[in-house]
Amino acid sequence: MRSWWFDQVVVVAILVNCVVLAMFDPLDTRDETWQNQIGNILEWPFTVVFTLELVIKIIAMGLLGKRSYLADGWNWIDGSVVVVG
Repeated sequence: MRSWWFDQVVVVAILVNCVVLAMFDPLDTRDETWQNQIGNILEWPFTVVFTLELVIKIIAMGLLGKRSYLADGWNWIDGSVVVVG
């Protein structure tokens, strides 16, 4: 069973993370701009949120099986991004 509010919270987190990443200034190597400082502050909270999403979904769906976490291709992408991130 899918949880509407869980999905909405995750989508909002993804959208906010995209905005933060879009504000990043790659020319600021010393992180002096406010955009990069905000990005540095929010990096760990976003990592925690997305890791919790992965763990909750694996617990709820199971790791292997017909309707499990790994049965959905989008979850493979999501899990890969979380592990690499």
